[in-house]
Amino acid sequence: MAGSSPSVGQAGRADFSGGGALGDSAGPSTPGGGGRSGSESESPALTAGGAPINAGDGGHAGLDALGGAGSDNLASGAGANGGSIGSAGSAPGASGCVTRAGVASALSIYGNQDAGGACSFKLAPPSSGTWFRTDDGTGQSPPSFSAETRSDASNAHGCYVHSSQSGARDWGGGFGFALNGSGDAPCPFDATVYGGIVVLLKGSTRGTQGRDYQPQENTVRVNVVTTETSDLFGSCASADGKCNDHYGVWCSTTNDWARCEVPFDRLSQRGWGAVKKFIKADLLEIQIVAVRDPKGSAETSWDLAAANVAFYP
Repeated sequence: MAGSSPSVGQAGRADFSGGGALGDSAGPSTPGGGGRSGSESESPALTAGGAPINAGDGGHAGLDALGGAGSDNLASGAGANGGSIGSAGSAPGASGCVTRAGVASALSIYGNQDAGGACSFKLAPPSSGTWFRTDDGTGQSPPSFSAETRSDASNAHGCYVHSSQSGARDWGGGFGFALNGSGDAPCPFDATVYGGIVVLLKGSTRGTQGRDYQPQENTVRVNVVTTETSDLFGSCASADGKCNDHYGVWCSTTNDWARCEVPFDRLSQRGWGAVKKFIKADLLEIQIVAVRDPKGSAETSWDLAAANVAFYP
């Protein structure tokens, strides 16, 4: 249905642990990662708990509208830095948030740290955010979600996050992290000093969609959520249902660790939602999502891991 894209969402959050080793020697799983499963749109009712460049779907409590026809849209102003909405140490606003600014010398986000001998969902200092999992709530069981220890030649003491699920029948799912604050209440992060993010990905997806709304397995969408595109944690007005068309890229996955780059000056929206300017000073989250192809398989599954996440200049 051209121009018609049902908005999809994530509702609650819960703690999850466990999950397979995905080919590595897995360390102990660490509880504490939030979970999100969902209905329509970004719901405020939360419970505690190289690849081709292309466009974005996804929201925090929900991802995007999946099913419209047409090509992805590179909106004008993509990659523009925009004005900073604050700096580290500034007074919190009405929401209690304090914008934290990135530092050029601090590149690592997650993967090389192994605090206290056990991997966790916490990001590397000075980041204060954590990983969360997100799904549409229709799978055969809650997705596995764990923080595990990499034990291979490339990274003898690193950490990775791992999630798997099968039988998703709405928009799919995956995981992500808040750059500043918690997954329940992310605050803006000013990434002006960085050129983008790189992450190592590993695993597989089935029944998924890729760029230009085409069916493509072993493909994930990496969304960069900002205050401009999010209606739950940002400023986007959701009355017309056009929020959460986030900027992002598509990346392929294999059985081996592969590099996925997310250059801030090459991101685009998918085109179904409200056109918003991409502002590097207003980042909230990064999401890695297996997007169900509504024109193909009745169900979507994924078995994905992410490691060595870092900014690059």
